[in-house]
Amino acid sequence: MALFKRGRIRQEIGDNSGAFEDYTLSLKVNKKQSNVYNNRGIILFNLGNYKEAIKDYTNAVTHNPNYAAAYNNRASAYSALKDQKSAISDYEKAIKINPSYSTAIANLGIALESIGNLELACRNWERASQLGHQQAGEWAANQCSNL
Repeated sequence: MALFKRGRIRQEIGDNSGAFEDYTLSLKVNKKQSNVYNNRGIILFNLGNYKEAIKDYTNAVTHNPNYAAAYNNRASAYSALKDQKSAISDYEKAIKINPSYSTAIANLGIALESIGNLELACRNWERASQLGHQQAGEWAANQCSNL
């Protein structure tokens, strides 16, 4: 737990290499820490290492199948790799776990737009906006007014 907490602090202050090291050490002690895998995945994602990030997010949801944020994060990594089918599936899993997860709903809209389904994208952005996601409301206003 101490390694995880120090890793979080390091991550918050921008010491990603130190945080990554702490998370990795923490996982050597206990490999079933979904939050550690998720946080390490965030670092990998931010470094552009999407395939390794996906591995960590997968470990996170393996150890905690109800971890909506890890599904959302893994979906974003899939999306960065242009695997929209997998991204959409994971965004939907995150939303099923937490129907009020406005970030996942907004992100689902982006993925749907990227495959040409603007109508469904707009519905998701409007829903996310109703849940308080300001940027989704802007996307809906800018891109959905002609539908």
